[in-house]
Amino acid sequence: RPTIIPIISVGVLFAATSVGAYMYTAEKAQKNEALATSLIQQFDSLPDLGAPAEQSMFRLVSSTEDFQAAPIQVTKFSDFQCPACKAMSEQLHKAARQYKGQINIQYMFYPLDPACNPTMERSLHPFACKAAYLAYCLPEKFSEIENELFSNQDSLSDSFIEGIAKREKVVDCYKAEDTKEKVKAIVSSAAPFNIRSTPTVLLNGVKIEGVLPFNQLQVLMDELVTRSIK
Repeated sequence: RPTIIPIISVGVLFAATSVGAYMYTAEKAQKNEALATSLIQQFDSLPDLGAPAEQSMFRLVSSTEDFQAAPIQVTKFSDFQCPACKAMSEQLHKAARQYKGQINIQYMFYPLDPACNPTMERSLHPFACKAAYLAYCLPEKFSEIENELFSNQDSLSDSFIEGIAKREKVVDCYKAEDTKEKVKAIVSSAAPFNIRSTPTVLLNGVKIEGVLPFNQLQVLMDELVTRSIK
């Protein structure tokens, strides 16, 4: 069952001159605080599943070499043809800018395509495995390639993906059987976490399924940073 996270409206509270406006603003702040507290309590009630046994070499951002040494640790199981994964990627890039020096984000391939994901009975995204093969061959440019693939999600095709492979001079790697096997091994690393859909995120070991609104993500990440300095 997908994790249900309550929606929190966190806005800028402007100074009010009237008593009525002040009371409304104070009441809104109290509600926001209560919702944030509820969200954190729900997060704390969920099990800590830890992180994959092998750290991913595909990082969107690295604040520390050891993935688990950062205050905020995000593992994202994702598919390059998944629209919700694109939306979650945008959220995580925003988080990477906001929490610079405090966050590690690693990417785990999980295409919804039986060509490299044996848990799939049929292909939902026929170019997702091929996109993963391409990205696998460019770990040092992963953040750029991830952005390019998501930005051109509606244009993904054999010719488009192979065109990038030619441009980056990784055609042999892209077509290699070893690359396919390595991507399958990364997909299999999702098994202990019972990944059922994409995107699925492990935030400091807590599994969150689906796209998390940024204001909720911010509440949880602020709390994790606060806890790390106590």
